[in-house]
Amino acid sequence: MTLLAAPVVVGFALCYGSKAKEFSPKPNGRVDLKAVELMEKWMVNPSNRLKEGLNRHVRNSYAHERYRILDGKRVEMWDEDHRGRRTWGPETWSLQQLEALCHRLNVTSSGVTLALALFGINYRKLITERGWVPQDIQTPPLRHEYLKRLTEQLAEYNSFDVTKCERDGKTFRIGLKTQYRGIDQDVEIMVGGDGWGRGYKKPVKYVQALVAEYALGIVQRLAPNIDDVEHFHVVVKNEQEGDIGELVISRDELSKLVGPRKGRIADDRRHAELDTLGDSQMWVKIEGRVIPSGGKKPRMDG
Repeated sequence: MTLLAAPVVVGFALCYGSKAKEFSPKPNGRVDLKAVELMEKWMVNPSNRLKEGLNRHVRNSYAHERYRILDGKRVEMWDEDHRGRRTWGPETWSLQQLEALCHRLNVTSSGVTLALALFGINYRKLITERGWVPQDIQTPPLRHEYLKRLTEQLAEYNSFDVTKCERDGKTFRIGLKTQYRGIDQDVEIMVGGDGWGRGYKKPVKYVQALVAEYALGIVQRLAPNIDDVEHFHVVVKNEQEGDIGELVISRDELSKLVGPRKGRIADDRRHAELDTLGDSQMWVKIEGRVIPSGGKKPRMDG
């Protein structure tokens, strides 16, 4: 949170013209969480949204080992200043209380992360043109667990199931299986709580498309996240486990692809070292925009 909040705190100080030392990040790029509390005093309508889950005393008691584990899933905690004088506690918390605090902080951190991501998307061109992105920035390599999860997410989005996901030296091997056609319909989504409820609809339809186009698209999206792989090998089966074909392409050739939106998928496929997918077709699930029940039905352009 001390790192995530840094651009928010600095941006807040610029907007309000404040030169308070709390708003200046440390040499390591982090900010003191006191800055978040100070922001609340400056805001016209304080909401405390960025403080959900923050508890400096709990943080300090853990960091400086000022706690005792008790029976019954409980912990006794206290806090001290630099002179050893007690500033908080001792307090006894249950495991449930600690879990609830961690959950609140996780929600806050996730919210800040998403807000920064949206800001980056909206102002990507400006950020790039002004040179705010370091040229030598390096993306940390993904652990296999996260790489597999990313592969599964991309596959599901493109109407595939993943049957294999593994590294083999400098080759990344993926097994894909097409999915059965579903029913074209408006999916009903119900949300609600104690004493209230709300309904939404999401139109869904299924269209036929080239297997090669969508298999190649998954590889294109995966490649930037895997630095130490030179070749990608994709084996595709149909819903009944029957063989459809294989696709092998190098990282160097991937960079030359134009993409399907240009209508040149045939040209892109020529960059593959092996392509036996032919003209095989698959069912692709297309989801429309979620709308409140009773609203106008949105267009589905695919």
